[in-house]
Amino acid sequence: LVPIAYYLDTTNGQVIREYPPNTLTPVAAEVKQLKFFKTGPQLDITIRTEKMNNMMLLTYAIKQKVRLRNE
Repeated sequence: LVPIAYYLDTTNGQVIREYPPNTLTPVAAEVKQLKFFKTGPQLDITIRTEKMNNMMLLTYAIKQKVRLRNE
């Protein structure tokens, strides 16, 4: 079983997926925060994005709870 890894590259604000091993694919941009928090068979995922548009900072945050399979 080969795991799929996600992480935030803070130098350019991209969320990167590593799968298959040593293959990096950007899946999101302009991300400021990415958090994973595991509680039992549940995983909380929080993502926050920011972008300047017409001299105004636009932000969006989402928190999703997912149940892990095969746990």
